[in-house]
Amino acid sequence: MKLSEIVDPVYLKFLPRLSKRGHLLDLDLRYPNIKISHPEKISVPLTFYLSFIEKEGRSAHVTISSTENSLIINDSETLLTPDQLPIFKGDGIKVSSRLGFGTKLIISF
Repeated sequence: MKLSEIVDPVYLKFLPRLSKRGHLLDLDLRYPNIKISHPEKISVPLTFYLSFIEKEGRSAHVTISSTENSLIINDSETLLTPDQLPIFKGDGIKVSSRLGFGTKLIISF
């Protein structure tokens, strides 16, 4: 399955929902045709994070982008607490969250 076939439906689902709550959601897949053998490794953490920020209520600018080997979620405003960080970490997922920088998830293919 191509990366765009995994990400696009999730993006289209959350775009209107997050916009209603004051979030900006951008999509910038530079490598949309990369083949992904385990789509759930992308769709599950992406959906989980977007659901989380939808509930948070803070206005943020979230960009979903890609490199040749990862999907990157950059969130300008959301700051995860030390207790929340492990919730988003997983096999092939790196998370960083700093005051003034927001949150970044890198999901490796």
